[in-house]
This record gives sequence, C-alpha cells and structure tokens, in this order.
Amino acid sequence: MRPTFLLLAALSLVAATLPACAEYKIMVEDQLKLDVWGEEQLSGLHLVVAPDGNVNVPIVGVIKAEGMTADELAKKIADGLVEKKWLRKPHVQISIMQLHQPNVSVLGNVNRPGQFLYKDGDTVMQAIAQAGSYREDADLANATLTRKTGERISLDLYKLYYKGDITQNLALKNGDTITIPENTTQRIYVLGEVQRPGQYVLKENMTALSAISLAGGPIPDRGKLKGTMVIRGDPANPQRIKLDISKMIATGDRRQDVPLQPGDLVYVPKTSKPSLQDLSQILGALTNFRWLTQGLAGR
Repeated sequence: MRPTFLLLAALSLVAATLPACAEYKIMVEDQLKLDVWGEEQLSGLHLVVAPDGNVNVPIVGVIKAEGMTADELAKKIADGLVEKKWLRKPHVQISIMQLHQPNVSVLGNVNRPGQFLYKDGDTVMQAIAQAGSYREDADLANATLTRKTGERISLDLYKLYYKGDITQNLALKNGDTITIPENTTQRIYVLGEVQRPGQYVLKENMTALSAISLAGGPIPDRGKLKGTMVIRGDPANPQRIKLDISKMIATGDRRQDVPLQPGDLVYVPKTSKPSLQDLSQILGALTNFRWLTQGLAGR
C-alpha cells in the first residue's frame, strides 16, 4: 500500500503545480531558452529578459516578454517568424531555465557591502543585518534608499537604531539599494604621547578621558596625563582647555572631564607643561592630519 500511496501523492503534487507553471508570467531577469523545430540557428538560444522587459529574438527582433506566459511568448515569436516570411508554420517552444532572483543591495559603510537575496516582507534592518551591520564610522543619520525606479528616500538610521523610530524601518522592494555614507564630520583626534594616536569617531557622551582610553592610554614613562589639553576650534586661533587627567583618575572625580565636540583634539604631552613649540608642532600635525583624511574621504 505504501508505494501506491506515494505514487498517488506525487501525481497529485504534479497536477497541482503544472497549471501554476503554465500560467507563470515572465519577469525581468528571467532566463529563457528558445527552440524552433527544424531550425538549428534558432534552437537552444539563451534569452535573458532585460530590465525594460524585452527579449531580443534573432530574425524577429525585440519583443516585450514581461507579463507573458511561456506559451504566449512562443506564439508571439512564431507570428513574427511568419511575418518575416522566415517560416510558414513554425513550431516554437519557450522554456524557463531560471527564474529571476529578487535582490537588494547594501552599500557604503557596512561590514559586507554587496547584493543580497530579497524576499517579500524584508525591511531595511533585515537587509543591513545581511550586510553584517553598519561600521563604526557610518553616518547613520544620512543614509538613503534608492528604488529601482530611481526614487530616492532619505533614511535616518540613527533614529531607527538609537531612538527606536520604526518609521525608518521601511519595507523593501526588489532592486532597492541602501547606501550608508561615511561620517566625515563626527570625528575627534587624539595625538601626542598615546599608544594609538589618530582620528576617531566621536561617539555619544565621549569625553577627553574616554578618548584617551580609546587611543590605548598614555605611553608609559612618556605621556603626562597631568598636562592633557583639549584643543578646540580653528587651529590658527584655538581654544585650549587644560585638564589634569591623572588627578581625575586618582580621585575618581570626573566632574571636570570635558565632553568632546566634533573636530576636538585631545593632546597628551610628554611634559606636564608643554612649551609653545610643542603646541605649535601638534597643531601643525592636526592640520596635516585633517587635510590628509579629508582628501582620502573625497576620493
């Protein structure tokens, strides 16, 4: 009884799926095969439905295939061969070799930028998760969603991820592209006698002390936290905020710690009282550093 049952189940499945296949409407990016009985040059040809929905058939020319069934397209090609007086009674067959693969793209400052399979119901957050999430230097507030039609939608992913604004978690469509740019303004610099001097992304509530920690802390026996300085504004005429970080650490009193602003420089000198020459050199280094990083970002 079991083999008979399995055979009946298989026949029922085939009967249920064949009508659906026969009624399938061809879509953009579907891959088709053309066969014309008795015509070697028109048989086994690979046709791909172009973004405009058309296929280019030898002899016949361009035909709008999108929205047709395979049988309807075969008839259209047969009619074209008759009109071109190529064949009197052509026997044409269209086979669907591979269905289109819906996709979305996630580009810019994510860990794995690229193209990903899309399914109905996917959202912005799901696509970004497929791309390995956003990078630390991502400008979340100025992301964009570009539709296949060319429509461009602004996305504030900062509100989505940090404020819980689900209105930014838009439902996606096939062919959408999410672009997350680099954050080139929310930066601070930690220079001087620290383990990893350089440029860092300014995070929410970041202070001078946390920036120094991010840079690996002072170089032992060289960096003098007592002489730490936050340099703010135009390097030609900067504001200088002096801090005794070593005292903050010793007492645990961080009320004097300075919340940082975009463009701030946290400078850890090699003496507790840096000279004007030292400050001039570090300001020159800051100017060069900004010029270099802005130039690279603009490429």
